[in-house]
Amino acid sequence: MQLSPDFATLVQGIPAGLAIAAPVGPIGILCIRRSVTGGLISGVTTGLGAATADLCYALAAGLGLTSLSGWLTSAGPLLHRGGLVFLLSLAISLLAAKPAASTGAESPSAATFTSTFLLTLTNPMTILSFAGLMTALGATRAPFSLAAGVFAGSMLWWLFLAGTAVRLRRWLATPERLVWINRAAGAVLLILTISAAAK
Repeated sequence: MQLSPDFATLVQGIPAGLAIAAPVGPIGILCIRRSVTGGLISGVTTGLGAATADLCYALAAGLGLTSLSGWLTSAGPLLHRGGLVFLLSLAISLLAAKPAASTGAESPSAATFTSTFLLTLTNPMTILSFAGLMTALGATRAPFSLAAGVFAGSMLWWLFLAGTAVRLRRWLATPERLVWINRAAGAVLLILTISAAAK
């Protein structure tokens, strides 16, 4: 049975989305931390913000939006500095956080989604990676199908990461251990911020 071109392109996009999302960086640290402290929905909402940003970049690259790509490249330094400030503020807030005694699930707010969406968008070089990816996979033939595949693959990773973190939640989510989780997450984000600033 031969797959339709659009469906075949969507399937191609799934491993690409997984490959883009899988490297553990600031979003991965936030997803793990929010899954442990807030529950599965909080972790998945965090990943959804990143996957939505990936979807936007994939569509921009697949549709050949050269003007947008050019603007993102020229605005790169400003977006980069904005992302560094955001990361630094997150690191400091986690280092200073004092978890409450309760470890019940938290209701994810719009800020949970928005923070990771904006943090992912502040890396303008991502669209250059997507441009190469979309060209290699023939995105010009079915840009919407490939972008949907990228989104699906990205979300599969965030579901896996959040689900894995939640499995450890019963052991990790005590007030004493949450203090160290916050400190570890804050320290990793601080290191990533310093590393990104040095590039």
